[in-house]
Amino acid sequence: MTEARLHCRICESACGLVAEVVDGRVSKLRPDPTHPVSEGYACPKGVRFTEQLDRADRLRVPTLGGLPSDWPNALRTIGAQLRGIRAKHGPDHVALYLGNAAGHSLGALLGASVLQRALGTRRSYSCLTLDNAGQFVVLDQVYGSAMHTFIADYEHSDCVVLFGTDPLASQPSQAQANPGGVRHLFRHPNLVVIDPRRSTTARAARVHLAPRPGGDVELIGHLVACVIAARHPEGEGWARIAAAVAPFTLARAAGATGLDPAAIGGLAAMLLAAARPLAWSGLGVLLGRDGTLGYWLTLVLQAALRGVEAPGGWRSGLGGLDLAPLLRLTGVKASDPANRGRGGHPATLGTLPAASLADDILAGDVRALVVVGGNPARSLPALARARAALGALDALVVLDAFPSATTALASAVLPVALWPERYDANVHAANQRPTRHLDRSEPAVPPPDGCREDWDILTALAAELGAPWRLARWLTPRRLASLAALAPPPAAGTPPTGDQLAVTRFLDALGARETRQPPMVLLTSARPIVSMNTWIGPPSRPAVHPLDLAAAASLTAGLLPDLAGDATLPRGVLVVPFGDGRANELTTCDDLDPFTGVPVFNGCRLG
Repeated sequence: MTEARLHCRICESACGLVAEVVDGRVSKLRPDPTHPVSEGYACPKGVRFTEQLDRADRLRVPTLGGLPSDWPNALRTIGAQLRGIRAKHGPDHVALYLGNAAGHSLGALLGASVLQRALGTRRSYSCLTLDNAGQFVVLDQVYGSAMHTFIADYEHSDCVVLFGTDPLASQPSQAQANPGGVRHLFRHPNLVVIDPRRSTTARAARVHLAPRPGGDVELIGHLVACVIAARHPEGEGWARIAAAVAPFTLARAAGATGLDPAAIGGLAAMLLAAARPLAWSGLGVLLGRDGTLGYWLTLVLQAALRGVEAPGGWRSGLGGLDLAPLLRLTGVKASDPANRGRGGHPATLGTLPAASLADDILAGDVRALVVVGGNPARSLPALARARAALGALDALVVLDAFPSATTALASAVLPVALWPERYDANVHAANQRPTRHLDRSEPAVPPPDGCREDWDILTALAAELGAPWRLARWLTPRRLASLAALAPPPAAGTPPTGDQLAVTRFLDALGARETRQPPMVLLTSARPIVSMNTWIGPPSRPAVHPLDLAAAASLTAGLLPDLAGDATLPRGVLVVPFGDGRANELTTCDDLDPFTGVPVFNGCRLG
């Protein structure tokens, strides 16, 4: 047996792992106690990834039109088809879609950039615009950098309030990046969770408040008003914020959330009484109707509590690489009004809203799509329409390791190496670390015969389209990571001023907001610890309050035969876990976050 040290690439936490290799295969993955960040922690998804490596249905040979092909013929045929579509309709009629698996692969990100430039297209879509795009827009507006990241200092906080996030199950980097953060939350004496369902973290909390989805802005806005009234932050910016949140009264917050006014008052009192308060929001807020506003208000709340760049509060990640200068150099913007989808929403970090992809295809704006590490046939909203659109493409090229709803529609499928089988570096998320550290991993084992690294595939396709092959072959992920290791880390952050926080378009949006209470809404941000979006499962069962079972069954038209009753849920809330394609059949492309075009998955009206 031999051992190889890796970092997990399922999510942005990038926990350190040790691979035990026997007879040329990874027989076991275990947490690495020597890793300087995760310090021997890893969630079940990472240590159980050997199950994915050994799956019997793994793709091992390229296919064209469902028939096996060799690599040279596959690349040559796909290249010719894409060149033909580009020549006939123009470069913007060929697009890329990057999924979650691509987002955590330096080779995929770098190779997709090379391919996009070779195609000459501006059209790139990504799963980023299906969840947390609002976070990047807010940070860019406040700090001037979309890649300014924060870490929640759970360990030193004396009061933790979590809005719509379940770090003890979903394990975001905000937990892992703080050594001992997960273990500390389990025993935190003043943990408050605001979540419609009784999540893993809610069960560990001192206080659990279960609101109806859709009232995050009213609740957090009211708390901001309470803190400003008690703390009196000075300056014109704070005065503008105070005026904007003044209408968010206790009665309005209670009406929007269904929470007891006394419980909301007690929450405000807890935050104000704490010496080191921490208020944090996650996908539960970001997937709501006003996810961008909700995240911005959370930052405003934490700043009003004087808890940004303070012990126990929000601390800037110092990480291994400052990405802000790179974004400026390449011209990638947090929000780009010059590049919009058919729905009119701007691109976020260079990627168009995925919610507009189906409309763009059906309108004839996109005729060919290259999908890297994603499953849009299961993850887009209004799923029946999305699948019809994907099936209408002249060419659908998919890079994946396993069969999926998207590969079933593809004209070409190219099998890729998985992360224990390739070189990788965690450059794109390296600044989510509390200390300077750049993860780099060598392959623990070679990929199976017939599978190639996504970097290799994408640059080979770019060569078929006329890209400068020699340069692309030289700038490999390994060399880029070596260059990145020489770059300076980001500077330490400073607390935002009231003028920085008082973003005019966010303040205006608060004033225009209306609250609506439909009879039943969808909640999708639930995710068990063993699943990851659409590609690692299985997700948990959908649930609704027992008294709503009949109504939910009627509204979903038999889509959820395994629907269970859960008396801990508020009335009128249907929970279908994130990554369960059935939730996407219940959502629409008509209800989108106004700043990013992210679909409303939490609080989506049913009926």
